[in-house]
Amino acid sequence: MQKQINVLLCDDHELIISGLKQILRSLPLVHNIALANNGKQALELLADQKFDLVISDVSMPEMGGIELSAFIKNNYPTANIVESKILMIS
Repeated sequence: MQKQINVLLCDDHELIISGLKQILRSLPLVHNIALANNGKQALELLADQKFDLVISDVSMPEMGGIELSAFIKNNYPTANIVESKILMIS
């Protein structure tokens, strides 16, 4: 049996969170998906649960993804991090 992973999605755009969550739910290796709207919420979730993968927006209110990533690298070295910046063109 393949190891299942816990994923933390962190983004302040509901459409992005919803889409990524839907994609991740379709993958058999994903066991649990937690959601955060900013870096501070992500830190609260990280304190309570172990995540194998953190997918984070770079630009968010309260605490951005770059600051969050630095904190995770220093305090949760086994977590893998994916940072993204979605450009919206109008």
